[in-house]
Amino acid sequence: MNLQVQPQQETAREKLLKDMKRTKGVRFNASIRIEETERKRTASTAYASAAVVVLTLLPVFFQWPSGWKMRLH
Repeated sequence: MNLQVQPQQETAREKLLKDMKRTKGVRFNASIRIEETERKRTASTAYASAAVVVLTLLPVFFQWPSGWKMRLH
């Protein structure tokens, strides 16, 4: 039995298809990572905005003690 291993030469078309498939996978994985990061960033922004609104409204609903004054220097 004579088995000879011949080096495989890719044609330009095969190389292009292989590169395109690899690029497609990389882009898909990157889009998943970006979506996750964007979701976390949006949630953080929403929580920070809600905290600012709540802190702004606190003096409206709760009165400060009469002897307490805020000093800004």
